[in-house]
This record gives sequence, C-alpha cells and structure tokens, in this order.
Amino acid sequence: MKRRQRRSDRAGKCPGRDPGAELVENEIIEDQRRCFQILRASFDGDKEIQGYLDAMSEGYYKPAEISELTGISVDRVYQIHRKVLKYAQRFFRGAKFEDLQRTLSEGDAK
Repeated sequence: MKRRQRRSDRAGKCPGRDPGAELVENEIIEDQRRCFQILRASFDGDKEIQGYLDAMSEGYYKPAEISELTGISVDRVYQIHRKVLKYAQRFFRGAKFEDLQRTLSEGDAK
C-alpha cells in the first residue's frame, strides 16, 4: 500500500500565502503531533491500538485500509476506533488549553 501524503506535509505550499498564518498553522500542527505522541504513549504495550494510531497518523482512515495495513480485522478496527475516541475525550477533557500547552512545552506527559 502506497504511503499517503499527510495534510501537514502539504501545508504552507500556497504561493502568496501570509507567512504569519503559515507560522501559526505549523505551530498548531506541531502541538497536534505532540498530543498524538502523548496519546500513543498512553497505550504503551497495546500493539493493536498503537498500530491503529500509526496507520491513522500515516493518513489511512478507512477501516479496510487500516485492516490491510495492520492485519487487524475490520470489526476490531471499529472497536479500537470507538475505544480510542472515548479514551481521548476523557484523556484531554479536563485539561484547559493553556495547561495542555504548558504540559507540551515542558515535555511532562502526565
């Protein structure tokens, strides 16, 4: 299966684009990557979920594609999707954006 180009890899490629907007977008993308790494690390030891998250980070969103890439059944991909979605909502819910941003900048993944 061919690797897809991430949206973040395509960002900022428009001629005449405001450099300030590009900088803000790049900072947001970097914060999203750090949040993803924190979320992924919280599933340390669960190879299925980490495989699912890795496939998603590579741009594969369809259950059939994720199944083909990871070897996880399509039914299990749907189960993992629901589990990760619920978990991520609880994981990040209590944090105010400023607290989350400070946590990311300090490198402290509580």
